[in-house]
Formats: sequence, C-alpha cells, structure tokens
Amino acid sequence: MIYRLLGLVVLAYFFLSLTGLRRRRAVASRVLAVYQLILLFIILAFLFPDASNRAAHFVGITRGADFGIYSLSLFFLFLSFRLVQVSRASQESTQRLVREIALQQAVLLRRRGS
Repeated sequence: MIYRLLGLVVLAYFFLSLTGLRRRRAVASRVLAVYQLILLFIILAFLFPDASNRAAHFVGITRGADFGIYSLSLFFLFLSFRLVQVSRASQESTQRLVREIALQQAVLLRRRGS
C-alpha cells in the first residue's frame, strides 16, 4: 500500500510539472498532451490494477505488469528516436550557422586586405 501511495505522489508531481511547462510554453502542447495522457494511464493503472489486467488480456498479454513493461519499452524506443531526430536537427542548424559566420568573416577579411 505504501508503494502505491508513494508512486501516486511521484506521478502527481510529474503531472503537475508538465502542466507548469505548458503554462510557460516551454514545450509544444501536443508533446505535453501525449506525456500527460501516458501519465494519466499510469495513474489509473496504480488506482485500478484489475483494469490493467483486463486491458492486457484484451491485447493478448497475460498480466497487466507485463503490458506496462511492453508499453514502457515502446515508449522509450519512441523517445530515444525522437531525441536523435532533435539532436540531428540541432547539429545541422549549428553547422549552417558556423558556415555562415565563417563566410562572413572571410568576406570581411578580404575587404580589409584589399
């Protein structure tokens, strides 16, 4: 019982933190909505463990805990893929900016030398 309460407190903290991010517009609303939806499902699984077992049986998995582990694995796979995409885009924009600055400096040096 204590683990369930502790888990609910931690999940509620994350849920409220995400709501604060939405107010500050630090992250896209669509992304935050997905995270909040996932957290809501986890909170419901904590509150109603029998419902998670029924959902697991519905998709052909024997236990609700296994269903949660499989779902988290898929979520982390998606998250890592998304982080790689964001990192690549950031790296490409940094390279473009560095090239542009280098070209501008080369033009300035050429003008001074003439």
